[in-house]
Amino acid sequence: MTYGLELAGDNATWFFETGHLRIVYRGGLRASGLLKKLGERTVPDLAIADVAVTADRKTTTLQLRLRPGACPYLEAAGGQLPDRGDPYRLVVPASNRDLAEHYGEDIRTRVSLNPDAGLPAPRFLLAAPAVPCRIRGYDSNVSFDGRVVLFEPIAGEAHPQKLVAGPRSVPIGSVLGLDWATPAGGGGHLRLRTTDAPEYSLGPEVDPCAVTFGLGAGMTAESLPFAAAVLAALPEAQAELPAGAPAGASLAAIAEEVVGAIRKLGELRDLGLLTEAEFSAKKAELLGRL
Repeated sequence: MTYGLELAGDNATWFFETGHLRIVYRGGLRASGLLKKLGERTVPDLAIADVAVTADRKTTTLQLRLRPGACPYLEAAGGQLPDRGDPYRLVVPASNRDLAEHYGEDIRTRVSLNPDAGLPAPRFLLAAPAVPCRIRGYDSNVSFDGRVVLFEPIAGEAHPQKLVAGPRSVPIGSVLGLDWATPAGGGGHLRLRTTDAPEYSLGPEVDPCAVTFGLGAGMTAESLPFAAAVLAALPEAQAELPAGAPAGASLAAIAEEVVGAIRKLGELRDLGLLTEAEFSAKKAELLGRL
């Protein structure tokens, strides 16, 4: 496997490091707002299901296929992200096709070492957005402090029915799920299913547990991280933490700690301070924490 090397593309640079890929996104006027907002992502080998390498006359593309449930952003997006906004897609010049295929094979080797690669991941193996967080929609302002989601209708923009209902505080323990509809094109919404309303019986424009988006309000770079933060905090996500995990911990944080430890072990191995057998044994012990 390849470690300590990198592959640069038009939209990001992928760093191949022990136990994970580190993706650093490029800025610039043409860069996706979401990718600029993310800055970088660490993708544990354990989160990867496969990789696709495709090419045309001008470019070669590597597309990571993550295990279902591994990334809170992808789970919240529900397949609505355009190619240019996909955090796990790398586009390189066609002249680098051989190099891209080499790195694609490296990723497949990493995947082959994980017997669970074909199974849904425990939630979540990649980091969720930090809280507290806040977004401004077209008809409401919404905030989340890690415990409560607060919807505050905006006078003059919100539907009269929302204004009459007033602000709505939703404890995270009463949230069953959420629906994020992309704001691309000036529309979209974010709304919650709760124990009081387990089905979406109202349209988002009148639902007190929903915010609608408009031009310049609730853009993907702001609203999708917000949705991902709420999704990662849902009770079922927290219920899947390993036994003995500290209160308030997230599986993503534990995975990040394990990845960091494996990375340090790899450095010791590369320096000749650990044998390959010692490295493999300790790595298996660390992976057992997940």
